[in-house]
Amino acid sequence: MKIDIPDEVKNIVYTTPLDSEKMKYYTEAFAWLALQYCFDEYKNLQLSDAPDLQDINNMLGIEVTEVAIPSTKIVDGNWLHYRKTGEEKYKIKAERFGGEFDHISCSYPPTTSKDELECIEETLKKKIKKILSYRNKGFHTIGLIFVLNEMPLPDTAFRWGEVVKKVQSQSSEKFDMLFFLYSNALSYCKCDTYKVEYITLGGQVRDELSRYSRYIAENLK
Repeated sequence: MKIDIPDEVKNIVYTTPLDSEKMKYYTEAFAWLALQYCFDEYKNLQLSDAPDLQDINNMLGIEVTEVAIPSTKIVDGNWLHYRKTGEEKYKIKAERFGGEFDHISCSYPPTTSKDELECIEETLKKKIKKILSYRNKGFHTIGLIFVLNEMPLPDTAFRWGEVVKKVQSQSSEKFDMLFFLYSNALSYCKCDTYKVEYITLGGQVRDELSRYSRYIAENLK
């Protein structure tokens, strides 16, 4: 498991936050790099659009989507604006949703595993509607990566496979494989068995992938 990171990226120190558009690119790039780090069979994937990751033959397509509790997403957005502007109004708005922050750190409103699993369920229900359009483009195998920026609660990490199995059992269209990427692991399942496997990402690995993802997002035109 290895990613070749360009020398010019290794020593970059970023001191400002990404804007919302570049943050989307960062999330997609991080998922792309994490897949390549964990699986040799995804080395030929390229960053693209609809779906976000595609192989060179357009046979495999993988959609990337962020899993964010609504209140957490609101706090995150206000923290971004606060770090850019320093305006107190963003702190006040975040506090209404249970968040607190300064320029360096942010605390989020309390979240339960039920909140996280329901968010995964609702996100999958929306994304599953795109599968037919991807099939019509010629993609034979279609996957989905859930990206959670924070560490999930233990029950979420263990039970997310049950949730996606339930949703997919109610749909005529199904993803062929699903991934759940978070701060220290990538878990995944193939949708013939829904057996979940886990690959641990060490802190140094995550930092390197994150730095490279930031570099990619900053330089996308």
